[in-house]
Amino acid sequence: MADRHMCVSIFTTHEQISEAVVHLEASGIGKGLLSLMARDDWNAPQEIGPFRSDGAILYGGRHGDFWEKAWHEMPGKGGLWIFESGPMLLAGGIVRALIAEAAESASPPEPETIERVLTLIGIPLSNISRYAAELANHRFLLFVEGTLETVDRAQRALEGIRPTNNALHHGESN
Repeated sequence: MADRHMCVSIFTTHEQISEAVVHLEASGIGKGLLSLMARDDWNAPQEIGPFRSDGAILYGGRHGDFWEKAWHEMPGKGGLWIFESGPMLLAGGIVRALIAEAAESASPPEPETIERVLTLIGIPLSNISRYAAELANHRFLLFVEGTLETVDRAQRALEGIRPTNNALHHGESN
């Protein structure tokens, strides 16, 4: 895992995330290297994810249009976990990492907490509580995973959008 590099940026709105994706693509960083994670406000027992005939989820949470677009445009998978405090949504390569973890495990991981999900995708233990708190406060996390040069370029491209945090993690494992 020594060659793993990740840029994690925190944004307050889904509009900022959309702008960040445009900036990253203009910098030559494709959507295949991006992942998103956020919480939504839904916490009542109601239907929030009916399926279309093509198998796609129709997400009915507060940011439904944003998540449906992200799931459609980002390579990989989309994910939705329901915790007591409401849903956590994922898009991109981090979902593939969770699926790979499940495949390697004797029993599939059932992430009971957001902290466990962050651990499974490779966030260093020293940053878990910070990112979990940001998610609890309905912030959006944007992950860029790639070579050292790629994540450095991503960090520079995102500085102009002013994320509330823009951190690099290099080869750290839990």
